[in-house]
Amino acid sequence: MFYDLSIHYIAIGFIGITIASYLPMMLAPILGKPIPVNRFYKLPLILIIISLLIRTVGVVYISYFNGHEFTLLHALTSTSGFLIFLAIVLFIALMYKSIK
Repeated sequence: MFYDLSIHYIAIGFIGITIASYLPMMLAPILGKPIPVNRFYKLPLILIIISLLIRTVGVVYISYFNGHEFTLLHALTSTSGFLIFLAIVLFIALMYKSIK
């Protein structure tokens, strides 16, 4: 249980949030033009944090209480992957829109 969560926290939490936070600042000198930041840039970060929270609650509950039956938390735990994918797509769309 903790191995799964540690991999997700490192790979998605730390690396994903670092890239989503600092890429707009790093692209400005590379492209030679300022990248306008609007209020929607925090939305991918919020989606990543919510998905990690859902995964943590789901994995802890499944491991400690009901390990073998399919519950709502199994569905929520698998939903966290969809939220991560949505955050990545939204981040790419926001970066593409701001660069153009």
